[in-house]
Amino acid sequence: MTEEVQQSNPQQPLRAQIFPLKRYCTRAAGSECKRCQLVCPHDAISFNEQNQPCIDNDRCTRCGLCRGVCDAFASERITLLDLADRAMRYAQDAGPLFFTCAEAVEDTTGLHQNVFVLPCLASLPPELWAHLLLQGASVFIHCDFDRCKQCACAGPQAEALFSYAFSTAETWSGKTLNFSDDLPNEESVLEFYEHPDEMDRREIFSSVFNEASDIATGKYRQRKSKSQSSFHEQRERMKARGHIQQGNNLTLQEAIQNAPTKRRWARQQLLADALQNHPRQAAQIERWYAETNDVLCNKTKTCIDVCPTHARTFNEETQMVEVDRRYCIACGACVNACQNHACYLEEGTALDLLDWKESDG
Repeated sequence: MTEEVQQSNPQQPLRAQIFPLKRYCTRAAGSECKRCQLVCPHDAISFNEQNQPCIDNDRCTRCGLCRGVCDAFASERITLLDLADRAMRYAQDAGPLFFTCAEAVEDTTGLHQNVFVLPCLASLPPELWAHLLLQGASVFIHCDFDRCKQCACAGPQAEALFSYAFSTAETWSGKTLNFSDDLPNEESVLEFYEHPDEMDRREIFSSVFNEASDIATGKYRQRKSKSQSSFHEQRERMKARGHIQQGNNLTLQEAIQNAPTKRRWARQQLLADALQNHPRQAAQIERWYAETNDVLCNKTKTCIDVCPTHARTFNEETQMVEVDRRYCIACGACVNACQNHACYLEEGTALDLLDWKESDG
């Protein structure tokens, strides 16, 4: 059972603390984004004089809705990329994945390892759900929708947010998320597989066969080893804390100046990786990118100076500003910075995220 919550008492799971990351908030680069503030159910997020996000921990319930809409917020438990990696490992080892929220689970003890208990289902972005579906994972959601409407932690808007994330991921991937009334138990994992209506029979057989094979070869004990699980959790927690420290070590402006290399942020990385072998699907996904009107551009390079992902560069040979769409996040910082109005946002497709665009047959 995988939790993204801290536990002092299994009956009362405590959500992990959330940290804002100065290095990833595009407001500091001049964008007008305030999605985190808009989705926060308890008005716990504000912006300081440097336009950096701040969290009022007395108001924050650690629901994670801010993480679901922006890379500028991180959990001290696990990074978004590590969560995706762990989920895919479990998908390969234990079959279908189950996601639920802390409010829906009264007792987390005894749940199977492929159950992910989140602070809220809305704490994960559509890019992660699409990543899992495109990678071939069978994903099941366990949720009490009636309870969501009265959730004191994430508020009633959480249902709208994760419903949007689910539907977006299904559109992007061309695959379907499933819903389950039950969660598989560690001690009687085969009980779930007795319900053929909840998954494909071939997948059931494959999962059960792999489980039996692992037991016979000793891999089962290795995977279930508490010491091994603890090792992975400690490593993920160290990486999460390192990510937070790195994200706050430099401001966004300092990071742009000191590390002028192109970089993808987590949500963009997840989608790009998953679509790499599905360019036909990528061509159907609408995305926005920043472009430059060469006629209006006065070559001051202001747009390059504020680009948080270094997607913008200046070609000395052509004397033109170029945009690498694989890294552009359409934050609009360049649009606001350009006094000549040469920068603008243009609609494209996720095909532009890929490192290659050959047909997938």
